[in-house]
Amino acid sequence: MNDYPARLASVKAAWAKVSNGQGFVGMETVAQTYDTSVHPEVRSGEKQEQQMLRELMCAWDSNEDGLISKAEFFDFYSYASAAVERDDSFVRVMKTAWRM
Repeated sequence: MNDYPARLASVKAAWAKVSNGQGFVGMETVAQTYDTSVHPEVRSGEKQEQQMLRELMCAWDSNEDGLISKAEFFDFYSYASAAVERDDSFVRVMKTAWRM
């Protein structure tokens, strides 16, 4: 993601918002910050917001310790970034989902 400064900046901004200067964040903190209602699977009715949040938390929390570290957060979005062709689309999704 380092080759995509706009994407990296949006991930850094999201981490700064959710982590509030801490090294780790838990599900409660994420739930207060992340807007699951904008996720495509929630919007389509496929999944409920809480279900989507749990699934995302599992994806972010790769070592399954119940906390998301900065490294886990950035790793997730590095992988997710590859699935989005345009920088502006990725940044828009980040801003919307993280209410920035």
